[in-house]
Amino acid sequence: MSKPYDFREQLDIGKRGEEKLDSFFSAKGIEIQCVNRFDERRGIDRIFRKDGREHTIEYKTDEKTQHTGNVFVETISNNQTGALGWAVKGLADCVIYYAVGIEEAAIIRSEELRAKIAEWFFAYPTRAVKNRGYMTYGILVPWEEFKKAADTVIKFD
Repeated sequence: MSKPYDFREQLDIGKRGEEKLDSFFSAKGIEIQCVNRFDERRGIDRIFRKDGREHTIEYKTDEKTQHTGNVFVETISNNQTGALGWAVKGLADCVIYYAVGIEEAAIIRSEELRAKIAEWFFAYPTRAVKNRGYMTYGILVPWEEFKKAADTVIKFD
């Protein structure tokens, strides 16, 4: 039996991803504002400002994509409470999905991501991930297909 998903471990991975992404975008002249816990719960991690424009951003960092070749597009966060996953509920303008090890990040508009879910649901396998006392569900979308839906793909050195 596989070990349950370790939320604390995933937070640490996410924190390292946030630092890398913040550094990258700051170097591009983007002003980055961190948000409060209320906004984080709504699926917003950062506010980007440049040239008088403002965009809300959700960061996702994944170390497993390099091994599986897939993005876990979370549709149900908690089957016990019925909480929707990040791909469905997030209120940010864009999701920046950083694939650690592959050293690429895909920037995808949230509305485009949601529009692709039905197509991906029928094209790719779904998986349940065991947590402590509940299950999380998502679609295993190949990284190369996920990138096709993105507006921009960043390659890190």
